[in-house]
Amino acid sequence: MDFELAGCGWAVDSIMAADDEAALLHALVVEAGRRAKGPDC
Repeated sequence: MDFELAGCGWAVDSIMAADDEAALLHALVVEAGRRAKGPDC
């Protein structure tokens, strides 16, 4: 997978480690919630 926002601090390791769609969705939701608190780039 190629995430353009990886440079902005997305949890790429958690996303890449996801071994199924549920794990991937969870990683994306967690990261989206973290980023919603404020940009870090």
